[in-house]
Amino acid sequence: MIETAITQVIDRLEQTGSIIEPQDREYIVKKVMQLADHTLTLEGFQQEIVTFLECCKHNQDFGLRECSVGIKIGSLELKINEQIDSLFDIASITKLFTLKLCYELEKQGILHYDAYVTDICPAFTGLKNYTVLDILQMRGKIWGAKKLSESQDKDELYQVLTTIEVVSLDAQDSNYTDLGFTILPFLIEALSPHHQSFAQLMNTYVIKPLGLTHTTYLPKHKRLLGNGNFDQLPHDKKTRILGGVNGAAGLFTDLTDLFRVADHVFTGTFFDVPFMKALYQYHFLDGIDRRRSYAGLYTYSGKHYHNFCPMEFSNKTIAHQGFTGSLFVVDPVNRINLTLLIDAIPPGSMQKSEHYLHYFHKMKRRLVLDSLVVYCYCELKKELLKR
Repeated sequence: MIETAITQVIDRLEQTGSIIEPQDREYIVKKVMQLADHTLTLEGFQQEIVTFLECCKHNQDFGLRECSVGIKIGSLELKINEQIDSLFDIASITKLFTLKLCYELEKQGILHYDAYVTDICPAFTGLKNYTVLDILQMRGKIWGAKKLSESQDKDELYQVLTTIEVVSLDAQDSNYTDLGFTILPFLIEALSPHHQSFAQLMNTYVIKPLGLTHTTYLPKHKRLLGNGNFDQLPHDKKTRILGGVNGAAGLFTDLTDLFRVADHVFTGTFFDVPFMKALYQYHFLDGIDRRRSYAGLYTYSGKHYHNFCPMEFSNKTIAHQGFTGSLFVVDPVNRINLTLLIDAIPPGSMQKSEHYLHYFHKMKRRLVLDSLVVYCYCELKKELLKR
């Protein structure tokens, strides 16, 4: 009877677009059965995940130095291998927060999606036909005179930004880029009615309203992970040149705050329904046919083993991944959140292991299944309470 009930839970999950392979279904059923008959406790299950993470860390080809895992199912929150009093450099996941800031400023009438870049900041002459929405959607292709990271200081980096021009406005040429989100802070500061800095505006319109207490640029008095030990600065070089604050990267955070973000996505208080619909509808494909949307968010791509947006979650799932390795996934339909905060960059290094992504996707797949074990167990308990 219990096994049938578990199977029915998985069947309902698949009705939301989830794709679960037969061998993975067997794993989920087996683990949920163990939890249901008390041969395995939830604490014991979490310890199994800790042991798995330790095995991953011992694989020198992987290069994983540390990993904290957050599994949130509705109101249930599991923090596995949490690094107390530490913050992780989340790199490009910062773009999700920048997108949220733009969303809030548009609601306030401070920022307009259809505004042309040069109408806000005339210095960006090559973007006269490019709008704020184009930046948010990473539409077409834009390019500058040289890499931002090759700049010697902030002034030179700004000059490089002013050389950026539109190469193509064709949606088929869209590609993931940091360029537009590095320009956004300059646009937003130019529109600030009280001349606030980008970091101040992020705090005023995003961090404080969401109830986040550990998310910040330039953190102090905390152990920092994932940034390659670059003092209090993020790993991303162009963001370090900019002083640690950028729309494309630079934020540090922890599991507690990302659970709060997931809560807001669950309840529709992060983005409203019309914006989420627009986010799902718009997409471009990256080099291996993964669907990406606003801010480079990964969205559902069907059966795709290397998408950071897991095929095992619903077709309304969104995800973002940072160069430092961390991953944030939210399934608002089934109210599942999986967060991986990762330290994988050796001190002073600019790169992760060359084999990192190969092993990361293997690790991610196991942790996705483990999050579904917790989900199915929670749903099973609800079913049994009704009987």
